[in-house]
Amino acid sequence: MIRLLNPTNRANPKKIQNVQRKIEAHLASDRELKETAQRAFHSYLKSTYLLKNKAVFDVFKLDTASFALSLGLAVQPRVRFIEKQIKLKESRNTENHHPSNEALIVKETESISAKKMLKLHHESEGG
Repeated sequence: MIRLLNPTNRANPKKIQNVQRKIEAHLASDRELKETAQRAFHSYLKSTYLLKNKAVFDVFKLDTASFALSLGLAVQPRVRFIEKQIKLKESRNTENHHPSNEALIVKETESISAKKMLKLHHESEGG
């Protein structure tokens, strides 16, 4: 037992193997196990997305590729609800910065400025 705890006992580098490929191959061959891993992937992302404190639990900042690999999945599963949220964020950002919207804002500002100037001009003449 003491021999096992001795730090001078090192693993033989020639015998060290990466088990990631073996796990991925096993998952690929066992359909039920693969589906379970995919459900776990989706469930974790969904539960993280639903948590309130977005400063800590931001699903968009997660390294989903590494998480998928840790579950033994060779390919990251598609997560439609996250894709949908990304598209919604992009559409909101483009709506806010759309040239026609900016032109409308400029026109409204000019219109308000013109009305204020007319009002000031009328007040100064009348009074």
